[in-house]
Amino acid sequence: MKTLKAYLVVAASADTSLLKKLEMENKGVTFQFEHIIETAIDHFNRQHFDLLILDKAIPVSDYNKLQKLAELLHPDAAVIAFHLMDEEYIRIKFKELKSNWADAQTDTQTHFIDNPSL
Repeated sequence: MKTLKAYLVVAASADTSLLKKLEMENKGVTFQFEHIIETAIDHFNRQHFDLLILDKAIPVSDYNKLQKLAELLHPDAAVIAFHLMDEEYIRIKFKELKSNWADAQTDTQTHFIDNPSL
């Protein structure tokens, strides 16, 4: 299975220990953290990611700028924002996002049964 590449833009004062723990608990997931907006924008231009996580503690103007850039440069990436202090929500949302991503990565096959007696 492919690795889910998540890019996180967080406030400089953010505690990222929960997200680092999630990365260690979930095989096939890598997180890259950034708190300098200019560096994040540079990485947007050079790297591909599957999931963009924005900390709601970053300034609104930076949040809006990053969200627009993600839509333009990585339209297939999921974008989510949350407060890094809400552990329960983060765990639930991450589990849901990872499940949806895994489903999107699997090859689906449809088998039609042409048997009227069934």
